[in-house]
Amino acid sequence: MAHHRRPLVTQCTIQPHRKGISNVVCALLESESQQRDTPLVWQNLALFPHLSVLKNVEFGLKMRNVGGRERRERSMNWLERMGLGDYAGRNIAQLSGGERQRVAIARALVTDPEILLLDEPLSALDAHLRVRMQSEITQLQKQLGITFAYVTHNQSEAFAMASRVAIMNGGLIQQIGSPRAVY
Repeated sequence: MAHHRRPLVTQCTIQPHRKGISNVVCALLESESQQRDTPLVWQNLALFPHLSVLKNVEFGLKMRNVGGRERRERSMNWLERMGLGDYAGRNIAQLSGGERQRVAIARALVTDPEILLLDEPLSALDAHLRVRMQSEITQLQKQLGITFAYVTHNQSEAFAMASRVAIMNGGLIQQIGSPRAVY
């Protein structure tokens, strides 16, 4: 992972309305990526190939100076939750695409964020696994009760997973609403 000195990510504040999202306010972030409390699950997953599954999940906590014992406990809890507890000592290269995806999600959620950004996280998976992971991500979001901002170019994926859909063009929101209203 590169450390960039210039703003890279846009921070969006979602202002709730009684019927859902009424406004999305965005601004450039100027802090270092490791200082932001908004994890991102990348399209290519951005896992560290030289680290074990456990060390990959621990990474964000280590950057936040969480002690070793707590870091390991929280990371193992997430690996268990994702069905990967037995894989903690494995190398990332030994995992399937779906298993890698779950490691990336565990790494992002172990920090207890209020919002999780997902940038086309299923695009590299085969069709069968993609549908299964859509279901897993949707269930996980409902269990946690936090906002998942999910970027996809796949219309059916967006409508199958989202409670609110924002259609963007040129970086601007053109339409926002429930999947039923947008469709």
